[in-house]
Amino acid sequence: MIFPDLNSGNIAFKLVQSLAGGNVFGQIITGLTRPAAEISRGASAHDVFGAAAVVGCQAIDHRLLYGDADV
Repeated sequence: MIFPDLNSGNIAFKLVQSLAGGNVFGQIITGLTRPAAEISRGASAHDVFGAAAVVGCQAIDHRLLYGDADV
């Protein structure tokens, strides 16, 4: 899901997590020169690991697309 700001993303994040009981991994922030994610204070180790894995995959993809000159 895509949301216009972190506040609405946080609300939807918590709704999906509590109502669906699914695995949710942070808010992945797009539009920056480097991959980034926002992790809430109440995140578990599993949530942090999942967000780190997504951002890590984005960083690898960025290097393959644009080379090491931008990093």
